[in-house]
Parts: sequence; C-alpha cells; structure tokens
Amino acid sequence: MSDPAIESQRAAPVHSRAAGPDARRPSTLTERLKDYRPEAYPDFSDPEVRQRMEVAIDRVRSRLGRTYPNRVGGEDLHLPETQSSTNPASPQQVIGVFPRGHQKMADRAMEAADGAFQRWKDVPADERSAVLFRTADIMRRRRLELAAWMVFEVGKSWAEADADVAEAIDFCDYYARLMLHYAYDPYPLAEY
Repeated sequence: MSDPAIESQRAAPVHSRAAGPDARRPSTLTERLKDYRPEAYPDFSDPEVRQRMEVAIDRVRSRLGRTYPNRVGGEDLHLPETQSSTNPASPQQVIGVFPRGHQKMADRAMEAADGAFQRWKDVPADERSAVLFRTADIMRRRRLELAAWMVFEVGKSWAEADADVAEAIDFCDYYARLMLHYAYDPYPLAEY
C-alpha cells in the first residue's frame, strides 16, 4: 500500500505544474482551483508509514533541548534570560530553550514586521503566490518531520499532528491560487 503523504511529496511542485507566463491565464475562480487537491492522509497502521514516522520522531527527539535565538529583522538575538518550551504530555521533556523577550525587543520586532510589510505589499501577486507554492512544497517534503515536532511540542497524536501539517499545506496551495485569481479579477482588493 502506498503512502499518500509520500506520494504527494513525489508529485511535481504545484508552481511547476502551473502554466507558463505566455499561456492563457485562467479567468474564473473555478478554472484557477481546478487542479487544487487537498493533501491525503497517511495510514499510520501501515508498517511502512509507521516506520517512516518513527524515523521522523527519532530525528526530532535527537534535536530536543537545543537553545534557539529570537530572530528579529533577520538578526539572531541571544539574551541572557531564557524560557523553556516543554512537552505538555511529558512536562519534564524540554523541547527547546528560547530567549525571554522584553518590551524593547517587541518594539523592534514590530518595526521590523512593519518594514517587511511595507516591502511585501508591493510585491506582485505572481511572486507572492510563488512563495506560498514553494512553502507548500517544502512542507510536503518535510511533512512527517513537522508532524513529529507537533507530537512533542503540542502533545498531539500522530494523526492529529499530520492533519495539522496537511491543513497548512492546503492553506498555502489554496490561498496562493486564490491570490492569483483576485490579482486578475476586475474587483480590486482594499488598499492597506
């Protein structure tokens, strides 16, 4: 039995399946969404699928307890005061250690986010949707690893964690297509 999650990872990336810039652009929402398919769920009772998830769990387990920086405006910030993220199903298990932010850092992060938004809002829809399509492709390749992180950090079952990753992939794919539709639709979006 094949693993739908793995099969979806082997499929050509969505953005590479899309028509090139010289092709006729789909004009209706139905046309834009016709090749959209939500992610299929793996069967964790299948021994091969279970084994791949166990490998992902072991890989993530080997990375637990590391110290991570806060990232603000593309810069890694290490601070003396830290806090731990723990597994809610096993509170003695430290997932990671992070700097404890403060008001000045929050203000700096808000300024960096606003600056990024000012640049991002003018990026053409084709480029922004390409970022979402690439994000979905990366998540497909790392799907079981991402699910394994949720098993530890959120205490989810394998199926729940995988479903959350699948939903995030679906959101990226669906909203990238929707963005392209509204970018070429005669009804303008609100200015921000």
